[in-house]
Amino acid sequence: MDDDDYFIYNLRNTNHPNPCFEVNKKLNQLVKTDKNYLAAISFSHRMELDDIKPNIVSFNILINCYCLLRRMGSTFSIFGKIFKMGYYPGIITLNTLMKGLCLHGRINEAKWFHKKLVAHGYELNHLTYGTLINALCKRRETGAAIQLLRQAERENVSLNVVLYNTIIDSLCKENRVTDAFDLYNEMVLKYKISLSPNVVTYNTLINGLCIAGQLKEAYELLNKMVSKYIKPDVYTFDIMVEALCKEGKVDEAQIVIDEMMVQVEVEPDVVIFNSFMHGCFVGNQPNKAKDTFDSMDQRGVTPDIHSYSYTIMIKELCKIKRVDEASNLFEEIRSKNMTPDAKSTLVLLMVCSNLGETHVLQSLLTRCMIKDYQPMYSLRVTRFSEFLRGVVLY
Repeated sequence: MDDDDYFIYNLRNTNHPNPCFEVNKKLNQLVKTDKNYLAAISFSHRMELDDIKPNIVSFNILINCYCLLRRMGSTFSIFGKIFKMGYYPGIITLNTLMKGLCLHGRINEAKWFHKKLVAHGYELNHLTYGTLINALCKRRETGAAIQLLRQAERENVSLNVVLYNTIIDSLCKENRVTDAFDLYNEMVLKYKISLSPNVVTYNTLINGLCIAGQLKEAYELLNKMVSKYIKPDVYTFDIMVEALCKEGKVDEAQIVIDEMMVQVEVEPDVVIFNSFMHGCFVGNQPNKAKDTFDSMDQRGVTPDIHSYSYTIMIKELCKIKRVDEASNLFEEIRSKNMTPDAKSTLVLLMVCSNLGETHVLQSLLTRCMIKDYQPMYSLRVTRFSEFLRGVVLY
């Protein structure tokens, strides 16, 4: 007797007043805990064969399973079955279906489904609209997303800041920063207390301004954000430092790290340091980049291969022909029992070859031939072969 047989045997012999409740508990366990969607579907079929009828909760679980398995045809078959058995789909059912369609890129079907639901008088909520608005924005159909927002307002749907943030972000990505601010101002003026911009709203707008090269306005918005007692997070400063470094304003970026972040008690992360170090090299201040790299541990941020700190340093030092320093960092990676990534390895090899640094090159090539040296296995064989041919010709 398998587990399912034992479950059915117990269910029948205990004369449970609501066997479907126990079935749904088991289905939920299979889906939420075990992530075994096929087993949940199979178990549901088994229950029906034993005359244990599903209810709306059972159907919702099955619809979710089919959506996660990308079997939307089966999903809508279950949707039809709900009506045949005399049930009425609630908002959970509808939102699950909408999420499934959008999750798998079937946006036109999602739009059609939404129209049908509205036409049949279903009361939709912010999750229904939010799911479809998010999908439209990802497809750069921001105009359609705004129309959907207006429809939600007309239908007195309780909106939230996430809906507005999604569209504001999409507008910024389309370089429509003015339109993004219009929507932001509308949210502030129309909803006042009930719907307030949050840190994500401000980060999105600051990023949009930085992309548009409006750093002065980005600073002003950052100050406005603080004046409204909305604390910037590390991502806020990631945006500012990267934008300043791209503009060659390394000294201003350092003020942001050393003064502004300290004032609001936000610690810099590895992304901020990476942007700053890269900016130092672009601004012809390699020593400042090296000092920053050396001080990261003291600031509570440990550089490692996965965060690309070493990759940036090795690549940029090689560009300015400071090969010995780059090679030392390469050795430091190995001394810390980390494996240098393929990009760092290849850059150092190429530069050593071009500059005639034969002693470094020979040492590196020896290591690269070691069987368990992973970077060379992650490089394309053809690229490495071409490199070796170049070295021989050189």
